[in-house]
Amino acid sequence: MKLAAQEHASIITVMHHNLLSHTSMAVSGFKLNNSQETMKTLRKDGLNLVLSGHIHMQDIRRDPSADSIDPAMPVYDIATSAMAVNPHQYGAMTFDPVSRAFTYNTAAVDVEGWAQAKDITDPHLLNFKSYAEETFASESYEKAMTRLKDSTFTAAQKQSMAEVMSRLNVKYFAGSAADSLDEIQAMPGYKLWESMEGGFMSGYIRSMAEHSGQSNVSLEMVLTTQ
Repeated sequence: MKLAAQEHASIITVMHHNLLSHTSMAVSGFKLNNSQETMKTLRKDGLNLVLSGHIHMQDIRRDPSADSIDPAMPVYDIATSAMAVNPHQYGAMTFDPVSRAFTYNTAAVDVEGWAQAKDITDPHLLNFKSYAEETFASESYEKAMTRLKDSTFTAAQKQSMAEVMSRLNVKYFAGSAADSLDEIQAMPGYKLWESMEGGFMSGYIRSMAEHSGQSNVSLEMVLTTQ
């Protein structure tokens, strides 16, 4: 911080665990145990951007929220997708040292382009985007079916609910669930999830269907100067 102040530099804070909560579910092990103390320290030092991970999904949160009347300096926490998890994306950033303007956008790893350049003939690599999404969707479907195995729903209802989980989970990890919420919530299987009382999976479905009101895949802001 002292060196940054001497050089009139801006700092981006990077950590593995999350500074802010990126889900409404009551889960432990994602957010820093001392997140409030850390937030106070960041604000004291004028740091307003954090890059984090751990949860493997793409999500952007700020404290206080955009609709809050809290006068505290907004601090952003960008939880960036894990490249090993569909849709295999990363964060591409730009920074203007004069205006301190910062931009963040997700960008997908170009496996298809790499495979073509290397003359690789594996159809999974040449059509990696669809292959990866189908694989992730299938795994999500099977997870839902496993959770519903002992439920009283009919086989057709379980399949309908698993389809909702499959489609929503793909969008959720990509940070684009909000784009398809109306369509997914209109599916019969979604109504069945809503009818469930308690249970991890039903809570997970509800949390994925929440929308924070801001983009989870792009951000424009101004970094503070130390």
